[in-house]
Amino acid sequence: PAVEPGLEEEAWHELWGTFEFLRLLAARPELWESRFTTGIQSLLTPGERLALPGEAERAVWVSADATLDLYGAVDWSYRKCARRPVGEDFRALVQSQQELGGKLIIALAEFLALVAFAAARGVDWRGQLILFVTDNTNVEAWLRKRGPRPPLARALARVLRYLQIRYGFDLLVAYTRTY
Repeated sequence: PAVEPGLEEEAWHELWGTFEFLRLLAARPELWESRFTTGIQSLLTPGERLALPGEAERAVWVSADATLDLYGAVDWSYRKCARRPVGEDFRALVQSQQELGGKLIIALAEFLALVAFAAARGVDWRGQLILFVTDNTNVEAWLRKRGPRPPLARALARVLRYLQIRYGFDLLVAYTRTY
């Protein structure tokens, strides 16, 4: 059967990204802890999970948002925040998403805000349960599925997975309407 133009090349890029992710993990033996089982808390909804003894004490509330000018994130539990002008990052987002007609630029910027904030705050999040609250349905779906379709979102998801492994935090996502 014929393959749609561009899909084969995209599949090769995705495979290459996976190899790069595995290479990065293999190059860091200090991260080679392994867990072959998961506790029941990982199977529960956020509300059910927080009802378990000790889980609420591990919770860190985080949110992020983006506009065409700025993106930023807030760690409400530790009272830390960060913001950054979109600038160069926005130009890279626009270039990488031209094939999508620019529909996902705000979602990608918000996802980038979370990933950048996790990179900066990861040390303080070790062993914590990060409750990420978003008003963007795209970001929520990307975090729930952990396999977003847009190539840049997939790359950001890989970086976020690496940060979770590196710093040992769990991340749950919840959607909230902002109006």
